[in-house]
Amino acid sequence: MIYVILLAAGNSRRFQKEDSHSPVNKLLYPFSGKPLFLHSFEKWRQAADTVGDCQVIAVAREPKILKTAQSLGFFPVESRDSEKGISYSIRAGIDAAVSAKADAFNPSDRLAFSVSDQPLLKVHTLTAFLKASKESRYACVSWKGEWYNPVSFPPEAVPELWELRGDQGGKRVLRNHQGELRQVEVRGEEEIKDVDFSKDMDDLWGK
Repeated sequence: MIYVILLAAGNSRRFQKEDSHSPVNKLLYPFSGKPLFLHSFEKWRQAADTVGDCQVIAVAREPKILKTAQSLGFFPVESRDSEKGISYSIRAGIDAAVSAKADAFNPSDRLAFSVSDQPLLKVHTLTAFLKASKESRYACVSWKGEWYNPVSFPPEAVPELWELRGDQGGKRVLRNHQGELRQVEVRGEEEIKDVDFSKDMDDLWGK
């Protein structure tokens, strides 16, 4: 089983549109006719259905995101502590995967983590990533040798993931296992573009 943990509970502190005097939740901001997060959620639904043996967990704080996750058949996890950093979302996702598992993880199980602000990632890339996750102990998406989200880990990596603090992400753990890492190269740089600042939305439109 691959537990796909979608991280959608960030603060969006740096995202501020010109017509706003305070940050807004970037994941709810419209992009190409729908909220930014929904592009990622719908593509993960397709990829998980294609590969099979996947359970998708969505870690979020916004009621709209949690409700949408449930409507897509994901396991919604509310994580208010995620405002303190992405490591809190990671731990909330791990807790949910542990709760969903009736017994101990199997060696073949995987924990895959993905951010929800990469709307241009292709379904075929996510499908290839999930297949690579099944075949390799560690996997990530890459572009010209650089590592990007999503990333996946075997159950043995849980203690290392649990030790992450603040805004430390999973790639910190990957560095300890480079020899076992399988990279899934995207077909174009636009796929790995994410959104931190409002100007990044314009970059997405330009691709």
